[in-house]
Amino acid sequence: MKTIGIGFLGMGTIGGELVKIIQKNADHIRSFYGLDLQIRKIFVRDVNKKRDIDTTGLPLTDAVDEVLESEDVQLICECMGGAGTDKTYAYVKRAISRGLNVVMSSKKVLAYHGLELVRLSHEKHTVLCYDATVGGGIPIEKVVENSFYCQNIQRITGILNGTSNYILSNMSLKHQSFKEALKGAQKKGYAENDPSEDIDSYDALYKAEVLSLFCLEKIFDIHSVTPRSIRDIRGLDFELLEEEGFTIKPIVNMEIENGKLYYIIGPAVLSKTEHPCSKINENNNIITLVGSGSGELSFSGQGAGKSPTASVMFDDILNTFLYRNNAIQYTGIRPFDSEEEDNQSLYLHLKVSDKPGQIAEISSVLADLGINIDKFITRNKTGELYDAFLFVSHKDNINRETLVKTIKKHHVKVLCVIPVIYEQKND
Repeated sequence: MKTIGIGFLGMGTIGGELVKIIQKNADHIRSFYGLDLQIRKIFVRDVNKKRDIDTTGLPLTDAVDEVLESEDVQLICECMGGAGTDKTYAYVKRAISRGLNVVMSSKKVLAYHGLELVRLSHEKHTVLCYDATVGGGIPIEKVVENSFYCQNIQRITGILNGTSNYILSNMSLKHQSFKEALKGAQKKGYAENDPSEDIDSYDALYKAEVLSLFCLEKIFDIHSVTPRSIRDIRGLDFELLEEEGFTIKPIVNMEIENGKLYYIIGPAVLSKTEHPCSKINENNNIITLVGSGSGELSFSGQGAGKSPTASVMFDDILNTFLYRNNAIQYTGIRPFDSEEEDNQSLYLHLKVSDKPGQIAEISSVLADLGINIDKFITRNKTGELYDAFLFVSHKDNINRETLVKTIKKHHVKVLCVIPVIYEQKND
């Protein structure tokens, strides 16, 4: 029988659920795997705080050193939640530096410090697990770690933020306004009081960096990649796109071409029948990998929530001692040569004045920028204004900021600009 001493950094919603899972499964793990999982110390900011879990007999402490410096702890479960990126990073780095194995839940820490922590883990011969940071209950890191040995992952596409997906799903299927759908997400606990990181796609950005780290074995400069918000999408966009056979989903799409990363992080217009993300609704996630040999593989499931996330963390604990070789880590990770947003095809929603020559003027502006108009649709004339919807494309790429700035000079209001993914190529 091998005894494993476990220390916790934080015990919020996910940490509390993980403690329950360990307690519930302890006897089975002892008898079946010969591992005795012992919770040694749990660091919390307030030991007297009322919690959802019964804390009777749990070794709570408000002194982090009692966890990180304990000789009886071999593995750290990081469940810090919103305790602060800098503090979480410092604690995780200390743990790895001491030679402790770590199971993480903070995607933001990995997004900003992942390469450093992976390299430190390799240097200290420890195991660093972070499957719970992306996709909730989808065990995507385990799939990648045990697959793709003879091939490269050429593209990653998916829905990685359940809050944004819930909002856009309800706007599309229940014809709610953005504000109504956001309020519903907050009532269900999918969205925070300040939902900015979700709806402005920063949460998806952090997860994209983590996926890039262990799927592509590349990292991008997180400060040079632009996430796009879903705030400007209107019900009228869904109505129009429905008629054209499209919908809008909050997408992460990453493709590598000659060492360069082409990406979309934010809303994208997709075919309702051809794209794997189009049927994923509510707060569900999907991750699709395209391998050079295997082709397209998709994994979907609950992208958040205490039970799915804690379950993946529990799997990481067992994998650390049953299957992971702590001498094997990602050692060949390098930055991309460059990063560029994929704006080859765009959907525009404009508010246009009903005056002679206005459409011709817009067409001329786009032609000067080398942009083709693939479709031009007008709707909802109200007084002197009407809504104009354009599908446009460029043989290379479109600079969105230049496009919007140029159009606005001609007294046209730009309501939203969204990239269009017409089809997924089978690379």
